[in-house]
Amino acid sequence: MRAPQIQEPPPPPFVVPARRELERFGWAWIAFAGALAAAALASGSTASLEVNELLLILAMAGLTLGCVLGALLLARRTGPEVLYYRILDPAPPPPPAVPWERPAATSRRIMAPATALVIGLLLAALVGTVMIFALGGQPRDEIREDLAGGTLLAGAAWTFTCGLAGLRTATYFRRWERLRNAVVLCAPLKAGTMRPVYWVERA
Repeated sequence: MRAPQIQEPPPPPFVVPARRELERFGWAWIAFAGALAAAALASGSTASLEVNELLLILAMAGLTLGCVLGALLLARRTGPEVLYYRILDPAPPPPPAVPWERPAATSRRIMAPATALVIGLLLAALVGTVMIFALGGQPRDEIREDLAGGTLLAGAAWTFTCGLAGLRTATYFRRWERLRNAVVLCAPLKAGTMRPVYWVERA
């Protein structure tokens, strides 16, 4: 019996420079984080937070982020920059006759998924704030009063971290492109994926 032939996936309707998409996501999330922090301060929802409540929120954000970073370090001893280089070096050229997305179109396209992630983080922050306040021994009435401030602060911290991660990953692509004098391309919403989903346009 013949082994079944592996068919390549069809080319996307357009390709986007991976570094550009990551940078757009990164700056969008940082802007969202600033807006959440400003909303928390402007609404006065953080004014009623006591020192112990702020410490509980800080502990929740720190532990969650530390667990994620720790899992990444345990799962991969090699740095992510080197792993990306191993994926990008053998990447094929882009499919022919597939247009590049314009920068303005990238900025518009990423807003919906960036907003969806922020909403998801706010929902997670809402649940996490209730749990951390309850574990900290806060009465139900106080939890209800301080819920908005804690949710906005935790959501802002997680959103800001996502923005920094996007910008950090973009620097890996920028360094590789400078070293190879090339541009890394990918299908929409594939930038930052640590799998062979990239094409390389070499000068």
